[in-house]
Amino acid sequence: MEDIQNLSNLNSLYEIEKQLDEIWTDLGGKILESTIGNVPTNHRLKKLQTKFGEIEVSTTSDLINGFTGQKISHYLQEKLLYIGQMDCYERGEIAQMLLNIKTNDTAIYRITDKIGNKVWRFLKVKILEILCS
Repeated sequence: MEDIQNLSNLNSLYEIEKQLDEIWTDLGGKILESTIGNVPTNHRLKKLQTKFGEIEVSTTSDLINGFTGQKISHYLQEKLLYIGQMDCYERGEIAQMLLNIKTNDTAIYRITDKIGNKVWRFLKVKILEILCS
């Protein structure tokens, strides 16, 4: 609450908007984490990178079933995939600027490569079906 009140002390719309984005991102992470449920202290925790930052979830949560390898939410993977399709360097820096999250170029490359391979395998099957029919 204090962070929101301090917005009026900033001198530029840019700084106000930037701070507000950080506040909402932090709040979104807290809401997301509480929506998934309280993490029991006796269970192992799984860290999951989301659009709202890194959250901790119980390894027994049904909401994170199917997450293997990279612990990045599907929603964030979609955003990083879009960035990964760009033919440029320093994609992690772009993600930081656009999404206000910290990630790295390697994570974006792996997501892009993984989903690209899945799409290619799907397309090969479809092409073979067309050619063989």
